[in-house]
Amino acid sequence: MLGPQLSVDHEVHDYGTVEKGGNGHCKFIVTNTGTEPLIISKCEGSCGCTVPECSMKPIMPNEHSEILVKYDTSRVGPFQKSVTVFSNCASTPILELRVKGQVAAASTQRPTP
Repeated sequence: MLGPQLSVDHEVHDYGTVEKGGNGHCKFIVTNTGTEPLIISKCEGSCGCTVPECSMKPIMPNEHSEILVKYDTSRVGPFQKSVTVFSNCASTPILELRVKGQVAAASTQRPTP
């Protein structure tokens, strides 16, 4: 296909169950499968608890970049949030990535020595 094309390794990251205050980081690998440089102009989280980081540096054909996402695991309960990626992709200029999972209350048990 002509022009820049955005391909992602997965569109949904399932954290499974994470302890409150646990690691809320994940990453998506974005590849330019097109013939022109791909430029990601903006990444937006659906709320303040979902913070994406993406490089604005052009992604050359057949090269890749990462979109890093940090979900705030301070609230107990299930979650499903999104990250919207805006680019110059010829076929999909707006792509929605999703993160989901369950934040469980931190364990109060101490390991047995």
